[in-house]
Amino acid sequence: MTATAGWHPCRRAGASLAAAGAVSLMVAATATWASTPVRAGAVGCTWAPYGDTCMGVSGSGLHVDSVRVSRGKSDRSLICDYSATVTVSGVQQVWRSGTHSGCTPADAWMDIAINRDFADRSQICGRFFEGAAQQGGAVCETIHR
Repeated sequence: MTATAGWHPCRRAGASLAAAGAVSLMVAATATWASTPVRAGAVGCTWAPYGDTCMGVSGSGLHVDSVRVSRGKSDRSLICDYSATVTVSGVQQVWRSGTHSGCTPADAWMDIAINRDFADRSQICGRFFEGAAQQGGAVCETIHR
């Protein structure tokens, strides 16, 4: 679990996932009711107050290596006391980042190691929180062969 400022998957998705060795990349704006298939890697975003919440998935086929859930604010305001969660449909587990105490200006993210295979057509969702308040909707993608 890593908290960092400055990188935001919706703004630099191609360069970051390509550098990580992703074979293909699908970029799509998503919300809780729509999802995009996950191949070697995927990035999706949804609106949140003053910006967006995004999720980048690293993996191949049905295997997910890790997920980065991020928050960006277009007004460059502070993101404080933040954390993230990841859920997968059909799995009774919630992956949680730690909580980053303190504030980060404009862009922040949490990396969550998953390292697991999932059933075909499972939906993976990331959520970003400031304090106890979820920021925007869940960002969801569909895992498939």
